[in-house]
Amino acid sequence: MFEIWIKAITGPTEENYLSILKSGEPSFGTAAMWMVVAGIVSGIVNGAAAFLFDSPMAELGVGAGALFIVYPIMIVIGFFIGSGIYYLVAKALGGTGDFGEQSYLLAAGQAPLNMIAAVVSVIPILGGCIAGLASLYVIYLNVLSIKTSHRFEWGKAVATVLIPLVVIFILACGCIAVLTLIGATTGEVFENITRELEAQQ
Repeated sequence: MFEIWIKAITGPTEENYLSILKSGEPSFGTAAMWMVVAGIVSGIVNGAAAFLFDSPMAELGVGAGALFIVYPIMIVIGFFIGSGIYYLVAKALGGTGDFGEQSYLLAAGQAPLNMIAAVVSVIPILGGCIAGLASLYVIYLNVLSIKTSHRFEWGKAVATVLIPLVVIFILACGCIAVLTLIGATTGEVFENITRELEAQQ
């Protein structure tokens, strides 16, 4: 497991990723197990940090014990949804890969980097910067995983990863715009009601 993780994040080439597929037993089950490990480590780190740094989570009584359970579940669910979306987009673009192989490669990069990001994120300022860079690196590894598992050219691999991000961004902007419009309209309605009540007095 650790050998595969190290190879995935330190030697991000298509040749290495192909060798990762051949050397292991690529399946979604293995990928999910790796993400559970990443979730447990992240939960322990964030739970400990919550108490050490007196965060709002600690005040609510959410500590390492709760995060130990919540993080693995959240990470596995998020990973499953993300991998599923990538798989559907890749298939729409003509991908020939297997869902298990794709998830296996994605997890080989995401699991160790999630743990690294969790550990360094507790460092003030610098930790956030490092975690941000790790997130960008994960995007590149995701592209490489899609390219390798689906036998894509770089263009289709990049499109597979970016299309969901663009769609999410557009939907988020749309939601913000709608909420802003509703807020402005509601405020105007209440203002008119207030004026009418004042006029009646």
